[in-house]
Amino acid sequence: MIENRPDITLVEMQRMLEREKAIVVSTSAIARKLEGCLITMKKLELIPERRNSEENKEARKRFAEWLQQEHEQGERFCFIDECGYGLYTSRTRGRSVRGLPARRIASDQRTPHITVMCAICPGIGVMQSRTILGEAKQENFDEFMRSLCDCDFGQPLVSYHGMHSTKHLHHL
Repeated sequence: MIENRPDITLVEMQRMLEREKAIVVSTSAIARKLEGCLITMKKLELIPERRNSEENKEARKRFAEWLQQEHEQGERFCFIDECGYGLYTSRTRGRSVRGLPARRIASDQRTPHITVMCAICPGIGVMQSRTILGEAKQENFDEFMRSLCDCDFGQPLVSYHGMHSTKHLHHL
């Protein structure tokens, strides 16, 4: 039960035992039993479903090889990316056997969030940033890139970003 749903509450366990096993038990008795089995509460780690898919591993490998090639050619990089911050809150603690992390697979469902776009360059620092309420669309990113290209940083830069699972190379 806990392996499949580490964020299950004591009340949910109580109801499930009553419904599926016809066992009536108090939540405090359940808590004592869990503690006796070395199952403790801890911070719940949410793991995206596709984080370690073969496709993502191969994409990371290709990017690392490309980055190494560009670095060997003496290119100076500007790293550009976007990141969404979810505004939806969910249970952040879960149970697992003592010594093991509490993990639950996070669904790909989108919830209200803000998106932050940022361009960072070694030696310069944060070159540009922008915050958008909701999901960033391609036109938002194109506008961000245009505003970045309008700035004069006094040196050629190569940028890389992974917007919407596509890879673009821009010479600024």
